[in-house]
Amino acid sequence: KEQERLEARIKAQESLRLLCRSLDRDSDGRITEEELLGANSSNRSALRDILHVLGIDINDMRALMPVLDVDDSGDLSYEELVACINSDEDILKRQAIMMKHQTASLSNRIQAHIEEHVAELVRGVTGLEDKTLRGKAANTPSD
Repeated sequence: KEQERLEARIKAQESLRLLCRSLDRDSDGRITEEELLGANSSNRSALRDILHVLGIDINDMRALMPVLDVDDSGDLSYEELVACINSDEDILKRQAIMMKHQTASLSNRIQAHIEEHVAELVRGVTGLEDKTLRGKAANTPSD
């Protein structure tokens, strides 16, 4: 049983390499999220089948892409994608990957929230400075 599973994974790995070549619209050897998730229906079906053998739902790829993209380049090399997806991860490792993505997403939202509040504070201080300057100008005798 284990041998069959291993053979299926090896076949899926090679199929994924070939599929990457057909998905790579600009032939740069790298797959963007847009290229991966924007696959036509036959390629999408093939991708779904390959990912199924590897134990990954195609709908999880949007969440996994940023996690797999360790250099934040916005894309993955074929081998990077195959190696990450084909690694012999158990359920706990997959959950850790998802938690890492969720943590990064939460961190980004918190950062945006902080930046929004800082900008609001800056606008408030700037507004007070403007009022103070207008008040001084109004109290200054004109020539």
